[in-house]
Amino acid sequence: MSSVNWALWLPLVLGFGGSAFVPIALNSIVKSWGVATNNPVAIAFADTLLQQNFVFLTGAILIIFFTAITILGTKVYFTIQNISFMFMILAVLITVAAFVVNTPSTFAAAIDRSLGQGTYSSTIQTFQTNYPSIKRPPVIAILSGIALWAGINTWAMGTSLIAGEVKEERKLKTWMIANILGTLVTGGIMALTAYLYLSSVGEKFVYAMSYLSGSAGYKLVFPPYYSSFIPFAFPNVIVFIIFGLGFFLGGIFFFPQNQILASRVMLAWSFDRLMPGQLGQVDKRFHAPIVATAICGIIALISLWVYVYTSYLGFFSQLFAVAFSFLLTSIAAIVFPFRRKAMFESSSANIKIAGLPLMSLVGLANAIFMAIFIYQNWTDSTLGSNNPVSLALILGILVVSFALFFIIRAIRKRQGIDIDALFREIPPE
Repeated sequence: MSSVNWALWLPLVLGFGGSAFVPIALNSIVKSWGVATNNPVAIAFADTLLQQNFVFLTGAILIIFFTAITILGTKVYFTIQNISFMFMILAVLITVAAFVVNTPSTFAAAIDRSLGQGTYSSTIQTFQTNYPSIKRPPVIAILSGIALWAGINTWAMGTSLIAGEVKEERKLKTWMIANILGTLVTGGIMALTAYLYLSSVGEKFVYAMSYLSGSAGYKLVFPPYYSSFIPFAFPNVIVFIIFGLGFFLGGIFFFPQNQILASRVMLAWSFDRLMPGQLGQVDKRFHAPIVATAICGIIALISLWVYVYTSYLGFFSQLFAVAFSFLLTSIAAIVFPFRRKAMFESSSANIKIAGLPLMSLVGLANAIFMAIFIYQNWTDSTLGSNNPVSLALILGILVVSFALFFIIRAIRKRQGIDIDALFREIPPE
């Protein structure tokens, strides 16, 4: 149940990514460049990008491109990822520099020059008039938001599934260190960027943009994203292109990762006799499961259509759904050292703190985070994930996959294959 939910929602998420690329990434940065450089042609062009058919076409091209990369194997994927990572680092450095060398007064002056005198201050005044009761969030709200952030950031840990394809022990240890440090560094960069952004642009102005966006009181032409301020800080075409590439690649490079993860889960189903062997067919040249990867691409394209042309699913729908897989896996981690005691104690995971298995403690901590995350999405309609269609899809996949396992087990049993026996021992290398 957990793996089916995980494997289906990973490519479904690509539909959101494909639908968001144009309005969130391409449109925002082109429009902000046009505003900062007083270029009406760029502003008009940015608006034309928001046509539904263009959004779908662009998202489809991205999905097909990254599906091809995934089919070509992990070597090609990692090569392209390393090149993209360099642009991402440059974009981060440009972002930090933009916010370090500027202050609210310099950004206010730049915005007023482009959009008219007093635009910066009037935006804050309109916000304070329309939302007089909104102040800086209390500590309890910030702590509550940690669960939401954890639910989003946990996504990056999906690379742990790719580690199964790393055969050399030295490289595997390097991956383990890099995965932990990478999470800490990423969290640190996010925190630093948020702090510099609020300090440089102005906390009140950031609040004003966020709350007024989409309303009649929002007079700014550009979207309320941190990336919109980079052209105001550095109105240089070379800097703009470098930042734009890094910004785009940083936002979309989860595409091939999701396809790799989902296709490997499907490969495992085939290996465990839960699905036909053709699903796990691995190409001899590229060493990648072609059929499974192609299915992921098709699911992603269907999801893209739903996200572009309907309002059935929202951003948090995908995270809400995958949180169930994380919760189920966390519960399994809690009980495994006790339910499979001999297997646990003979493994390298046999690490205990105060007599309690570390696996169980980590599983408990993650289960608490996921439970809070699920509760927030279930009860808070503003997140957009608890509408009837979204809930039906999320719960439907869980229920159907649960029943499907027992149906498959019964079919395999009649064929003389004991599915349960496959899970009583660690599979061979």
